[in-house]
Amino acid sequence: MYDMTPKELYFANGGQTLYIYKDGFGDQYKATPAEEAEWRKELIEREWKRLDSETNAVSLKHLIDNLNYHNADDLVPKLVQKLDEVKPETRVVIAGCLWKITKYKKSFSIILNTFNVHRNNVLATVFATFQDMVGDREVASFLLDCLEGDDAVLHQKAHTTLVMWSYMGIPQLRDGGLTDALSPDNKIANTEAFLKAIKTAKRLLKIR
Repeated sequence: MYDMTPKELYFANGGQTLYIYKDGFGDQYKATPAEEAEWRKELIEREWKRLDSETNAVSLKHLIDNLNYHNADDLVPKLVQKLDEVKPETRVVIAGCLWKITKYKKSFSIILNTFNVHRNNVLATVFATFQDMVGDREVASFLLDCLEGDDAVLHQKAHTTLVMWSYMGIPQLRDGGLTDALSPDNKIANTEAFLKAIKTAKRLLKIR
């Protein structure tokens, strides 16, 4: 970044200029409000185009975050429209972002339906998305179903997600070693304690 122009710095940080200063490049970032306004328009146009071509889930999430940060016109309706036009992994990312932006009610069902049809292609992205949907009851119910089920892969993914939730807004999940009790190993080693932990988690996450 040391030789980047102000415009390049702006684009490299998604137009979120705070990060330019936080990263120590404030001295070389010289831009007028008029320039930033023009760059914002270019950035929004770029991100919409990238949404149709980007294949990396993390990059997709970041570009949608950029669009939201810059209050792109008609962001939510345009993203909803995109759901029927994009590849499965992109659909999962968009649905997750819609949940973060507006608590979109259809996000979980869209993600689950996509997972059921394209499991091998979207498995990692689905659970990464669920990590961001902290406390959502439908997601929580699905995660606990995974813990109680016989699919070892889903159990591990769901357990990891709940551990992340315990550090992202629901610290009670760590009380009394609850996340440890919900682990795949404990399900085998101490079934009684595991089932008790499931009941505790359901009560905590308000799942009947």
